Formats: sequence, C-alpha cells, structure tokens
Amino acid sequence: MRIIKPETDEVLIINNSEELKREAEDESSRV
Repeated sequence: MRIIKPETDEVLIINNSEELKREAEDESSRV
C-alpha cells in the first residue's frame, strides 16, 4: 500500500493541470 502525502498530491495535480494547459495551447496553435 502506498502512502500519499497531501502536499505531494497537490503538487502532482498542479503539475498535471500545467501540462494540460500546455497541451491545450499546443493544440490551438497547431490549428
């Protein structure tokens, strides 16, 4: 079983949202 620390969990969520934003920008700039 893996113990997830709240602060690291939040960091992962923030990183994921940043990546999603970048991907969305890439998609819009491609079109």
